Amino acid sequence: MKSAEKLIIIVCFLFQGVLCREFSISLPESVEALRGLCVLIPCRFEIEEQYDADFQTDRTGIWTKDGTDRNNNKVFNSKVTKENKIEGEIIGDLHMKNCTTIFYNISVLCSDFSISLPESVEALRGLCVLIPCSFEIEEQYDADLQKDLTGIWFKDDPFNNYNKVFNSKVTKENKIEGKIIGDLRMKNCTTIFYSIRQSDSGEYYFRIETSGKLKYTYASSVRIRVRDVPQVSPSSSCNITQDLILCSCEVHGNPSPKLEWRLSGQTVLPSEATPIQVESVGSTSLRRSSVFSIPHSVKDTPTLQCVGSNNLGNASQVFFFITKAQWPAEG
Repeated sequence: MKSAEKLIIIVCFLFQGVLCREFSISLPESVEALRGLCVLIPCRFEIEEQYDADFQTDRTGIWTKDGTDRNNNKVFNSKVTKENKIEGEIIGDLHMKNCTTIFYNISVLCSDFSISLPESVEALRGLCVLIPCSFEIEEQYDADLQKDLTGIWFKDDPFNNYNKVFNSKVTKENKIEGKIIGDLRMKNCTTIFYSIRQSDSGEYYFRIETSGKLKYTYASSVRIRVRDVPQVSPSSSCNITQDLILCSCEVHGNPSPKLEWRLSGQTVLPSEATPIQVESVGSTSLRRSSVFSIPHSVKDTPTLQCVGSNNLGNASQVFFFITKAQWPAEG
């Protein structure tokens, strides 16, 4: 499960009055913190020499989260602390280009938008699949959870309304039958989808909407992998030409099925010693297809069977035909 218990912080430090890209900074790629405790971020920076004199003036250290826009992404200001979204302190000496910072009570960050989902779930075609799901929201929206709530799932593209496949309120428009069995008021979005089809394989994204201001789509997703017992395609058939009887067979399944031909109960393998030929004409992760040819010179009335199998089961189709050698003599 993707857990919200640990917090990975990737940060950019801004020196007031200049742009980050004009300077260099030394930061760890990531740091880990336990919820409710503090986290230390070692930090040093360099500036162009032309700005050295500015170090004799007033200095402010600013941290932003998930972006460098100081209007929308600012979470900490060493001077205007009452507006900070994260409690902390720059313990390094900015005069010495040391921006080492400590943030306290990291549970504040855990109140940001986050979701806990498995990376993937597996389902058998035709059956149901359960998606364990829980989410967090920013504290400012907590009151919205007492209002009218709607859970929405998107498939493959969370920003395309056409890819909306499930709405807990407008169920008649859903592309997948299902139910959110978790309590959205308790931030539990656990969902069950019924009658899963092979086409339902893909990435699924959750969105929470309320009658208030809270409307948010989570960036993390869960992949549904649909497994399927083999099925012989209805297009499988036999055709008689002047010299040969040609049979084609296509089998679908997941995991990818093995396909074999059986003639009068015996598995047929390609061999130069026999006039019978087997040729693979297509192979994908979900499909196998093959062509079987038998000359009219074969005198026995054969029973031909196409068999597809994987670790979930097998399927077969039997072809009955009479070879030219057995046709009744004319006049």
